[in-house]
Amino acid sequence: MKMKKFLHLFLICVFTLIGLEQANAEDVVYKTLDFAKASESKKIYSYAYDWTATDNGDTWLIHTFNNNGSKWKFIRYSTFASE
Repeated sequence: MKMKKFLHLFLICVFTLIGLEQANAEDVVYKTLDFAKASESKKIYSYAYDWTATDNGDTWLIHTFNNNGSKWKFIRYSTFASE
């Protein structure tokens, strides 16, 4: 009886490990935007305008962010929009 329970538990552990290995083998897909390399659609000095940035063939629409006319290598967000 103990051997049967042990074998059953062992098989559950083996199948669980195989399943976890399969899950870890999946590729994680994500994209990033590097503002130091990206090309902007226009120079932005205000938080009130929408603009796009393109990097590695991907185009990103950006709303209520500012990059100080491409002088910053990052963008800042603001909750206010002054035109």
